[in-house]
Amino acid sequence: NERFLTESDTLNLDGYKPYVIALGQKEKDEENYIMTAWSGDMMKMKPGAIFPTDLQYVYEAEMQTITTTADEVVDVIANLSFGTYKIVVTGEMDSKILSRIKDRMKWQTAVQFYLDLSDTKGLASIEGFSGCENLIGFVMPDTVTSISFGAFEGCSNLKDVIIGNNVTYIDIAAFAECTSLVSVTIPGSVTEIACNAFRDCNSLTSVIIPSSVTRIQNEVFRNCNNLTNITFEDTNNWCYTSNCDYTGG
Repeated sequence: NERFLTESDTLNLDGYKPYVIALGQKEKDEENYIMTAWSGDMMKMKPGAIFPTDLQYVYEAEMQTITTTADEVVDVIANLSFGTYKIVVTGEMDSKILSRIKDRMKWQTAVQFYLDLSDTKGLASIEGFSGCENLIGFVMPDTVTSISFGAFEGCSNLKDVIIGNNVTYIDIAAFAECTSLVSVTIPGSVTEIACNAFRDCNSLTSVIIPSSVTRIQNEVFRNCNNLTNITFEDTNNWCYTSNCDYTGG
């Protein structure tokens, strides 16, 4: 049932999620493949996809898992063209490699990434993924002790985050505007959450604040309009502060 789709085709999308939208010139060969001229990649199109006039085509992309080392992960990401991938990284990691990963991911606009760094060593802070719209999941290693200012701000498709068990500080706007984030579990190592940490997380419905948290700044959950369940394990030792250096929206 594989066939070439034309601009007039509009078919049922149910049962074919997730999708990746790929831009480029459409071509048809004798074996009913779709090819994007700009990448040279070829793949079969299944019924259930839509060919809208303002885009080129949409195709089904089930998540695949790739395990690689910190030394090779940037090259692995660079060689991906389309699809949804869980990238499991092992070995020694540092901020320079993390920055290169982020930069490379932002170029791969037709790829969705679930980045698992849980088996890496050496990384003390998570930073620099702001505006990475093709990041859908992130697992932190237990070496991480802080999540930096705006680390994931504007990652609008980020749905799943596992915070490392040794994180003590969540900085200002760390997860601001992560509009697809539904729930988050803050580990029992966290002692402070800075202001606007989860600002504009419109899909966030539940949060657990552990007893380890002794300081939470103002407007942490600003504009989280669907947040209906916040569980506080213990507030006896809390200190509330209105101090906040953040001047953003």
